[in-house]
Amino acid sequence: MADRVIIWGMGHDFFDFYNLLKLNEECGNIEIVAYVSKDSTIKHFEGKEVIRGEESENLGGVYFDYIIVTTRRYHTEIVRYGESVLGIDRKKFINGKVLKIPYFN
Repeated sequence: MADRVIIWGMGHDFFDFYNLLKLNEECGNIEIVAYVSKDSTIKHFEGKEVIRGEESENLGGVYFDYIIVTTRRYHTEIVRYGESVLGIDRKKFINGKVLKIPYFN
């Protein structure tokens, strides 16, 4: 069964990882259930909800297994925010760069 993931960050780095995310989704490794972005103009992306970063108190009530952080610059800040404000276990955050490791599962 695929892990349900939220993708946090839809900036420049996100598009570096986009094909890898879609490949993993097509292979059944992950199921993208939502996105988090600071861009308030984006409401949906590929039929999935886009949650604003500042309004992510409950992440839209979306059930997830992991959060893949696709921004390199703000990775540490996002993880700290997730732990301290949202109360999400650090183990639930995955750095998007692991998608570039061959055969990573």
